[in-house]
Amino acid sequence: MGSTAQQRFDVASRGADNFVKLYYSTFDSNRIQLQQLYRDSSVILWNGNPFQGGTPYMEFCQKLPASDHKLSSYDSQPIAMKDKDVLVNVNGAVRYGTESFRQFCHTFILTPDPENMTSRGYVIGMESFRLVS
Repeated sequence: MGSTAQQRFDVASRGADNFVKLYYSTFDSNRIQLQQLYRDSSVILWNGNPFQGGTPYMEFCQKLPASDHKLSSYDSQPIAMKDKDVLVNVNGAVRYGTESFRQFCHTFILTPDPENMTSRGYVIGMESFRLVS
């Protein structure tokens, strides 16, 4: 693997480490703050419920009971067709309110922020969350 490819994998890995820690700790403690990670162009599918843009998705999330995420694993990789996009896959368990923990899988495509192309910041371009048990 060439050094440029290795650099892309390293960036994706470091970015996923930071993103996953930030996303789930914020979702469990102050989820409205996650709105800054979405744009109007973001496409979200939450357990079969589609959303276009961060505002309607955050309105939905604010109605969910308090959550507690326990992560089992996550992985990331650069997307070959897109120069800087990163695919992040997360598996774990989540509890909403007083319910039992349920297994989930969560996929993100992180893209460079289209509203601030001069920064190195990423936003959520696509997200798919599914409870699996």
